[in-house]
Amino acid sequence: MSSLDIPLYGITDGYQFQQLVAEYFRSLKGERAQYHIADIDVDCNGVGPDRGIDVIVTFYYLDPIHKHKQRWLIECKCWNENRSLGIRDLDTNNIVSLLKAKEADGYLLVCKGNVTNNLKERFRELSSANGANAVFEVWEGMMFWHKIIEREILLKGFFFDWYNEKYIQSKLKEEYAAKVAEFQEQLNKTIGK
Repeated sequence: MSSLDIPLYGITDGYQFQQLVAEYFRSLKGERAQYHIADIDVDCNGVGPDRGIDVIVTFYYLDPIHKHKQRWLIECKCWNENRSLGIRDLDTNNIVSLLKAKEADGYLLVCKGNVTNNLKERFRELSSANGANAVFEVWEGMMFWHKIIEREILLKGFFFDWYNEKYIQSKLKEEYAAKVAEFQEQLNKTIGK
């Protein structure tokens, strides 16, 4: 699948991209048992200065004794996929401060496009430097798209035309072709070929 086939790259509005990311995490509520999650809170900061935090997701896990939480600060970058996002595009010192201030366990950067290898290496360094205190992760556009296409509700809500063409119409064509082939096979058996 080329980048031209992926409607995620057609999003140009940063707020719409942020809403897509928030809705992805909200959609996980229906699959809490698969991830052993007791509850999920998703807080979307909206439009305007956010100091690098667009969405805050808190996962709650329940064991026989206590309810635990894990909080992620999520920054959404509706970045032009023609240029990879780099270290210079983020204030990583600010991110570390925000993690402490928000009592978060991790930082996730979700990009429409790609990030540089230097930024990935910087995130590995930050994760190692903070030990078990904070984890730094990146979801590049293609990785995020693969998560989206597993959720039909997101495809319907954000990419309806693509969903209609690729899922609805193409499945009908496949089903029709299968029925024709099945009919042809039964006809051949009846005729004795």
